[in-house]
Amino acid sequence: MTEIAATQGRGEFVYEVRNIAKSFGGTQALKGVSIGFRPGEVHAIMGENGAGKSTLVKILCGFFPTGRYSGELILNSIPIRVDSIHDAESRGILLVPQDLQVVAELTVADNLFLNREPSRRGMVQNDVLWPKAVEFLRDFGLAIDPTRRMGDLLPAEQQLVLIARGMMRGVCVLALDEPTAALTDAEAQILFRHIERLSAKGIAIIYISHRIDEITRIAEVVTVLRDGLVVDQLRRGEPSETGRRIIRAMVGRDIDLNRRTPTVIGETALSVEDITVVDANSRERVSGLSLDVRRGEVVGVFGSVGCGADEFVRALVGTTPRPPTGTIRIDGRSISLRRPADALRAGIGYLPGDRQGDGVFPLLSVGENIAVLTLDRMTRGPMISPAREAVLVYDFFEKLHIKAASVNQGINTLSGGNQQKAMLARVLTRNPKILVLHNPTQGVDIATKQELYGLIDRLAHEGKAILIVSSDLEEVIVLSDRVLALRQGRLAGGWSRADATQHAVLAAATGGH
Repeated sequence: MTEIAATQGRGEFVYEVRNIAKSFGGTQALKGVSIGFRPGEVHAIMGENGAGKSTLVKILCGFFPTGRYSGELILNSIPIRVDSIHDAESRGILLVPQDLQVVAELTVADNLFLNREPSRRGMVQNDVLWPKAVEFLRDFGLAIDPTRRMGDLLPAEQQLVLIARGMMRGVCVLALDEPTAALTDAEAQILFRHIERLSAKGIAIIYISHRIDEITRIAEVVTVLRDGLVVDQLRRGEPSETGRRIIRAMVGRDIDLNRRTPTVIGETALSVEDITVVDANSRERVSGLSLDVRRGEVVGVFGSVGCGADEFVRALVGTTPRPPTGTIRIDGRSISLRRPADALRAGIGYLPGDRQGDGVFPLLSVGENIAVLTLDRMTRGPMISPAREAVLVYDFFEKLHIKAASVNQGINTLSGGNQQKAMLARVLTRNPKILVLHNPTQGVDIATKQELYGLIDRLAHEGKAILIVSSDLEEVIVLSDRVLALRQGRLAGGWSRADATQHAVLAAATGGH
């Protein structure tokens, strides 16, 4: 498929990129990309991890200043320089990143007016700030108490507050990077309704996502990047198999996320009996939960945000603020999991759901991130043996098809999908018998998702006991031998692989709503 020039009708665009090229060392991330964004239009940018999406949106929103790339940025038909994120925001170009930039300890009102608080003689005028916050939230359609602590909001609510903050400052272009990655379906619907309201006001929406179903629902234009080039562009209403066409443009072939192949189910490896977890404020988050996972079996747990899934995972890997009550058995033996080291010694491998917050060591290389759990095997005397580390790391590079220039490349320079593979490689270096995978494919493209699905299938065939905890219902059903629904810290239902349906699981997880 040849590159498509997406710059026709330039006078209609509120914002354009023309012939943008950007390199990182010897890797060219963008190769002369030209795209235009119209007012009031939702324009999706899609592509595999590493296709150039994140680089492009960072240029659009000032993360990379003028001079760090070649090409032009055009705002309302006038060439502009965007030298910082603040510079972009002052021109009405706002990015809401996947990793939300909120001040959790401050109130909603404080976050709305951050760095722009009404003040007198150096003191914040709360008597002015609060009424303004109430009025603006109401006008924006958010039923959120401005006195609430920002960290207590749901992720969807935090995103909407950040978007509202941008609207207060006058936005003409809004870029959303993977906005539904951590949201449930219900929360995503709330976000979609607000996106529709914003586009109706004439705001150009740039929407970055891997989720084809939501793209085909809300986007009027879809531009697909591959290897730093625009390879296809679709408009709503064009006669085509939209989903298949997008996938084919992204990866160069058709992809089908099939169910796993049947495995031989063995003895119980992990047994959880009557587990109760309370948070630091003594509030009960998991109540008397019991389940088991057998060798060669994949058990999937689905629940919405706040259902207790996060706290349950922490209980299994020794990171709860207070020790859980109940019994955890591995191969029939009762164990205590007070620290992550206890879980490692017991043979539990954990892939965290928050890759940036709990997964990667951002200042280390890819190789160092992979080998960090096996330093005891990498030493020769008091020193780490580079040769031993290289053998281990290169083996997993090959097994998991990790794309990087070398093992010494910085982990933060990799795409999200390759970071996820590196995190899974780290887990597998310990050869665990039990795997706890929390949102294992969050924020990865469909080709990487297919690879990870295949890897999970192979690990089950090797006899690993696998527990998947995910807010992606389709993923849970596709991957699991048994599906469990979690609601308000309790199991709300369970189904065999043959009987699990999205309707039944979702109804149980949401109380029938």
